[in-house]
Amino acid sequence: MWATGYPCFLIYRRRGRRTGGVAGEIIGRSHGAVLETWHSGNTLPDDDVGGLFASGALMMTVEVGAFTPARLSEYQSVSIAFEVVSRHEARRVGDGESYVLEERTITSRYTKDYDVVSEAPIVWPHRFDTSRWQLLVARVDGECVGGAVLALDTPAIDLLEGRSDLALLWDMRVSPSFRGRGVGRALFEVAEAVAREHWCNELKVETQDTNVGACRFYAAMGCELRSVVEDAYMACPGEAQYLWYKALPDRARGHASLASR
Repeated sequence: MWATGYPCFLIYRRRGRRTGGVAGEIIGRSHGAVLETWHSGNTLPDDDVGGLFASGALMMTVEVGAFTPARLSEYQSVSIAFEVVSRHEARRVGDGESYVLEERTITSRYTKDYDVVSEAPIVWPHRFDTSRWQLLVARVDGECVGGAVLALDTPAIDLLEGRSDLALLWDMRVSPSFRGRGVGRALFEVAEAVAREHWCNELKVETQDTNVGACRFYAAMGCELRSVVEDAYMACPGEAQYLWYKALPDRARGHASLASR
């Protein structure tokens, strides 16, 4: 089982150059262990370690645990702001249940910050029952470079559709200087593993038509766009809500795969 009262650490390895195609894998986990133990031990073969650093790729850790004020404050310190330079237009195709996204440039660029237009992370425990939520923090050399929040089994969250077998990727963010370097992929893959450990068979993600980069990312991670709601937000007039879903392998297969590494 995953740790709930204290962090559980996953070690995530990436191979390849930052600018090229990369592949990653979760190679181990430790409940409550000191992170340096994994770095200095024999978890990675010497040739993999040498190749990893010689190619300029990242070695990161992703810690998974419950909400605490200190962890949320650190999480919130990672900027989620991005520049909007284009928008997506969703068009139904085939049987009407599938969508094709077409990118449209906009005349005036602007910066969007979800922590400003919505609620900052530190507020979430005061508004929602986060007792079953999981907070993921990605670190490189001890520095928090990104994170994600997985909402689980929370009836008050409409996006969870009253389902206990559905996990909601409530939030994901990567420090601007580390974007495009595999941190988001690592967080997403760990979130999938955590969801499977909690007996979820599907992962759900919400984006907007203005977040073109996020839409590309979730499509690349195997998510399927199933719902488009135009003009869905009072705080952001004219923005469309996109809801993505990804089927997860059953927990037994996922657990066996992770344990074998």
